[in-house]
Amino acid sequence: EIILEKIRKYQQSCQAHDIDHSIRVLNLANQIVKSLNEKVDLYLVQLSALLHDIADHKFGHSQNDLEDRVFDCCQSINFKNPQNVIKIIQNVSFSKGSIPESLEGKIVQDADRLDAVGAIGVARCFTYCGTAGHSIQMGIEHFDDKLFKLKDLMNTEQAKTIAQERHNFMKHFISQIQQE
Repeated sequence: EIILEKIRKYQQSCQAHDIDHSIRVLNLANQIVKSLNEKVDLYLVQLSALLHDIADHKFGHSQNDLEDRVFDCCQSINFKNPQNVIKIIQNVSFSKGSIPESLEGKIVQDADRLDAVGAIGVARCFTYCGTAGHSIQMGIEHFDDKLFKLKDLMNTEQAKTIAQERHNFMKHFISQIQQE
C-alpha cells in the first residue's frame, strides 16, 4: 500500500500511464513468472513492474527524477537494492530500443508491452491521444509505428503467446476502423 501511494503521488501526468496501468503490468509480470521454469527474483520483478513509469522520460522526467523517486520508494519499504530497480526501469522503454540483460528486466519489459496491445492497448492509445491533444488519425498511425511491432519484440514464450492473441484483436479493430 505504501508503494501504491507513492505511485499515485508521482504518476499523475496521463491516465494511460496511471496506477491502473502499473497494477496491470504487475499482474502480467506475475503471470509471466508463473509460466517460467527458471529462478526469478519475484520481489524485484514486482517492485520494478509497479515503479516502471514513476519518472517517464515521455513526460519530461530526468534520470535524476527517476533515481530520486525510486530511492524514495525503496527506502519507504526498506528495499536495499534500488539500483537493480533503476537498471530494469531504464531498459523497459520501447522508444529507447533497449534490451534488458536480466530475466527480471525481460519480464517487466514484456509485461509493459503486453499492456500496450489488445483491447486495453487500444483504449490506452486513444486515452493518451486525447490527453496529449492528438487526433484520432494520429492514434491510428501509432498502430503501425509501434503497436503492431510489439508482438515480435517479446522476450518470453508466455508473452509471445499473449501478444499474438492481442495483436490479432488490434488487426481486426484497425480493419474495422478502415471499413468505417
